[in-house]
Amino acid sequence: MSKRFYYYDLHCHTNISQCSPEKIEEIIDVAKKRGLDGVGITDHNKLYKGPLNINGIDIIPGTEIDVEGDIHILAFFIKKDIERGLNIKEAVREIQRQGGYAVWAHPLRDRFLEEKDEIVFSLVDAIEVGNAMDSDKERERLLNICSEFYLVYSAGSDAHISGQVGTGVVKTPLKIDKENFISALDKGEICLRDEIKAYRRNNRRWRKIIRIFTKNGVAKRSKKIRSFFKKVFLRSYLRINNIRLKKVLFSFKDEVNNKERDV
Repeated sequence: MSKRFYYYDLHCHTNISQCSPEKIEEIIDVAKKRGLDGVGITDHNKLYKGPLNINGIDIIPGTEIDVEGDIHILAFFIKKDIERGLNIKEAVREIQRQGGYAVWAHPLRDRFLEEKDEIVFSLVDAIEVGNAMDSDKERERLLNICSEFYLVYSAGSDAHISGQVGTGVVKTPLKIDKENFISALDKGEICLRDEIKAYRRNNRRWRKIIRIFTKNGVAKRSKKIRSFFKKVFLRSYLRINNIRLKKVLFSFKDEVNNKERDV
């Protein structure tokens, strides 16, 4: 009998985040089609508090917290929202005080590692090595960091549109829950899809444009303008790309079954 594996995309956004147009039902629908067992709902600075299973897909409750220094921390299984803008020590300690787990999301995105980051490695429970939107070079360096600091690693699509769901997952022999979260990651492996490469390149260019726009001039001074930009222009850009990405057909469960038939 073949060994049972579970597939989790641990970094997904819904329309609770300003930078995503997707309802959670759309995320779940694609997760189901692509053979996932669960998704982590990690909206920006807003903890998921809904049902823990929707249409057969387990929901790993989380949030993505904006931390001082342009750092993002994924917090899983916490009980209430954590204030944005805290320093990294305060944020991680609050996550762990609530009985949750702190995962440093895309540590190398738009920044370079600093000497003080070694302190962060000693605080967090895991690092997001398998972010589908990161480059191969970034991923290789993060794997080395995990090895050096004895950290487990997480993975996720960083989906802001449903077509991204499942493009970065953790494949693990354990069904993830609060009690075994770290051991499930430790026993798992990262699975990334090549279909995301073209979108990833375009997205990185757009992120640079967005960063320049939101951190300079009128947009920097006006929260309303930044919010309008994210809700209108950014969401329109994402919806257009989603039409193509949702046409990408794959299922982790089908691939497992095909391999079993080939043996």
